[in-house]
Amino acid sequence: MKEINKKLIILIVAVALFFVFYFLFVGGGKKVDVEFGFTFSQKYASEFGLDWRKAYQEILRDFNFKRVRLIAYWDLIESENNNFNFEDLDWQIKKAQEKGIKVLLDVGKKAPRWPECHIPKWAENLKEDDFERELLDYIENVVLRYKSYSNIEYWQVENEPFFSFGEKCKTSNLGVLKKEVELVRKLDVRKIVITDSGEFGTTILPAYFADIVGITIYKDVFVKEVNKSIDYPFSPEFYFRKAKVIESLSNKKVIGIETQAEAWGDKPLPYLSFEKQRELMPLDKFKYLFDFAHKTGIQIQYLWGVEWWYFMKEKGDSSYWNYSKSIINKY
Repeated sequence: MKEINKKLIILIVAVALFFVFYFLFVGGGKKVDVEFGFTFSQKYASEFGLDWRKAYQEILRDFNFKRVRLIAYWDLIESENNNFNFEDLDWQIKKAQEKGIKVLLDVGKKAPRWPECHIPKWAENLKEDDFERELLDYIENVVLRYKSYSNIEYWQVENEPFFSFGEKCKTSNLGVLKKEVELVRKLDVRKIVITDSGEFGTTILPAYFADIVGITIYKDVFVKEVNKSIDYPFSPEFYFRKAKVIESLSNKKVIGIETQAEAWGDKPLPYLSFEKQRELMPLDKFKYLFDFAHKTGIQIQYLWGVEWWYFMKEKGDSSYWNYSKSIINKY
């Protein structure tokens, strides 16, 4: 009997491992039409030495995007305590509105682009209770400022709050995140997006807090532990299956919040040479990322890297810009 039980356990484990392997790595994916939006970071464009307003306007002019994720960087908006400057973000939202583009507006201390946490210097060393009060005050001011804009489609509260990544960035305190979400819900009726790593996040907690779950879709990454770039082994169907599991268990919609469309090196791209950037992301690999995105079956995806396409174009290589345009403007 013990021998039978042992064999049964081995069989169960083997079957479970097979399904885990299949879930993670197997499947070519079925292509679907994707509605691509994009993330735009004023900070990131500036790091490249670009005129970020000109870059943003040319992106809006040349591409038929219907959605954009914009970022209410706390340290830009409230660089001095209780002195709010909305000029730059007002301009970005109004330009999107002129083009009929819907805005997903990100608020919180943790926001897209390195170093991930964008906290004003005056708030960095506040006591925990004081920091929480100031954080909520900033969020309230942002939501009240923009809730009257008809092209605001979603609020994103924090960026990957359960994924520890970045400088001085830890996973969010659940109690504080709950207060942030409750505050935004109290102030406005629009749906709230919570994001997570599509590769390593559980996505269970985001689904609990959110109306919509946003997951990342990355393929080519730099791993500092081995000091080289690698391809994640996940198949397109991994993202499709993960999205379906989340949607089935939580009844919450899943979108691609960051679909990779730029290189990833050992340093942020603005600090690598033009030649190194092109070496890290040859055009064939760039095209492959778009093909991969279509095969995930996730129908709304926000592309990650438009500022880089513009930088490459300005440096004389328009291939990334032109290829992206051929895909996005097709629909």
